[in-house]
Amino acid sequence: MKSIYKIVLITGLCFILQLNSQANPSGAAVVNGQVQFPRLDATTLNISNSPNAIINWQQLSNKAGETTRFIQQNSNSAVFNHFTLCGIDYASLS
Repeated sequence: MKSIYKIVLITGLCFILQLNSQANPSGAAVVNGQVQFPRLDATTLNISNSPNAIINWQQLSNKAGETTRFIQQNSNSAVFNHFTLCGIDYASLS
């Protein structure tokens, strides 16, 4: 039972530390398709992609006042976003 508490504590601490360092997504590695990451200004990131693109992120989050836009080619386009937080894999479909 103590090991479960340790896991919960470590995961919680990682989450809190990650919250303090949030910013527009960073550390992108395009695994599939073509993706462009133009910044309009210091707080706005536009992500343009080919259909079915896959992006591995080091960090996928936003601070208050920041904007990240996924600009799709058409209604059939999708982006698979993969990121890791404290050793746990997460994914989202945009």
